Amino acid sequence: MDEFVIGQHLGRSAQGPMVWGKSDCAILAADVWMMVTGYDPMADLRGAYDTRWGYLQIVRNEGGFLASATARLDHMSARPFDG
Repeated sequence: MDEFVIGQHLGRSAQGPMVWGKSDCAILAADVWMMVTGYDPMADLRGAYDTRWGYLQIVRNEGGFLASATARLDHMSARPFDG
């Protein structure tokens, strides 16, 4: 994947409003992941929430941010950096 294409996508996203479930930070990270790997770890959640609280409820139900990210990336043997 060309860094230029990713940069263009992020630049276009930065020009528009942030919309929960459509252009928030989790969706944008998933966009980049999908551009690089072809897999969308947020496919089931796109448009499934429209507020910060809706997103936080989903993450809470999935066991927290690290558990949610790990489960969504697990099939590719990828692990989020945990510091």
